[in-house]
Amino acid sequence: MARTDRLAAVREAYGEPLPERLELLSDAELGDLVAALAEAHAEQSRALDAAIGRTLRYLPWPLSGLVRRVLLG
Repeated sequence: MARTDRLAAVREAYGEPLPERLELLSDAELGDLVAALAEAHAEQSRALDAAIGRTLRYLPWPLSGLVRRVLLG
């Protein structure tokens, strides 16, 4: 049961299914992995926002706002 609890933060950051053998990592290594995953997600989000912004520049102004709302919710 403790192994599942140790991997909860990784599961939250990575999703399912988890790669095999993560339970062999130390708590410090798991913490580093969670931090690296969080940074990767943040960087991916920034890159996506920038790409959407660059793409929407080519659309007429009224249409770009509508497309942005559709894409980003």
